[in-house]
Amino acid sequence: MMRYGVLAILVTVCTVDKEMGKEVEIDTRPLIEPEFVMNEIEMLGSDEGFDLDGDGTPDNALALLFEDPYIGPVLGGDPNEFIARSIQRAELLLLLDFQNFQGYSNDSAVDIDIFLGHDPDGDKSNNFEGSEFTVTCSSLTEDNTADSQFLNATIQEGQLYGDSGSFRFLVSFSNTEVLLQDAQITGTFDEEGLLLSDGLIGGAVTYTDLEEVVLNDPEIGPSFGYAMLTFLANKLDTDLDGNGEVDALSASFRFQAVPALVDRDTECEE
Repeated sequence: MMRYGVLAILVTVCTVDKEMGKEVEIDTRPLIEPEFVMNEIEMLGSDEGFDLDGDGTPDNALALLFEDPYIGPVLGGDPNEFIARSIQRAELLLLLDFQNFQGYSNDSAVDIDIFLGHDPDGDKSNNFEGSEFTVTCSSLTEDNTADSQFLNATIQEGQLYGDSGSFRFLVSFSNTEVLLQDAQITGTFDEEGLLLSDGLIGGAVTYTDLEEVVLNDPEIGPSFGYAMLTFLANKLDTDLDGNGEVDALSASFRFQAVPALVDRDTECEE
C-alpha cells in the first residue's frame, strides 16, 4: 500500500493500572506511516560521528581511508562527490519508511524500514517533490522484510533517536553494498513532517565484509587490494562480536530527507 505522512493530532487518555494503583497514559493518536527519501547524504570526516565504543570521542574510521594522501586519490578522492552524483542520477535513493508512527513531536516507539529505492517513471527532476518509488530487491530479506531496520526508535520534542539497528550502504570505491551493524540514527522533524533535517546515521562494517568487497573488485587489483586491507586492518576500531577484539570499521554519514511515497506492493526491482 502507498502511504503519505500527515500531521497527527495528539489525543491521550488515562486509565488506571489496577495492580499498581497508578494512572497510565495511553496514546490514542491514529497511526500514520510517513515515508521519506534522502535528498542529501555525505560521509563525515574522521573527527565526526557517533561514539560507538563509549570512549567519549567520535568513531568514523572509514573516513581515514579517503583522507589518506596515498590511498584516497587512488579511490577517486572525495567520496561525497560520488555520493552526490549517485543521488542526482537516481542511483542512490535511500528510503525511510516509518511504522507505528503517531507524531512528529513525540513518540515512544517507532520502527524504521530503510530501502534502496527505484525511480519507476525515470524522471530524475521530480525525485524530491513527493515522488513514488519502488523498492530494490537487494533491500529485502528472503522473508520480504527490510534488510535495514531500526526498531523502537523514539521521538522527543521533534528529535529522532534510534540505536541497535542495521543500515546497508554503498561503498563508493567499488559500487558495492555493505551492512553497517550496531547502527544509530538521529534527526530533527519539523512540526508538519515536511523535512527530516540534521540527520546522522552510522555504525560499523566488519573487516570480513570489507575484505570481500576489496578482493572481488577487479578495478582495485590484487596488489593495491592487499595494501588497502593492511591499512583497514590497522584502523579497525569497533568490537561487533563482543569478544574483546576490534573486528569492524566505524562509519558515519550526515543526511537530510524529504517526504516521498514508497510502493511496497509492486514487485521489487533488481
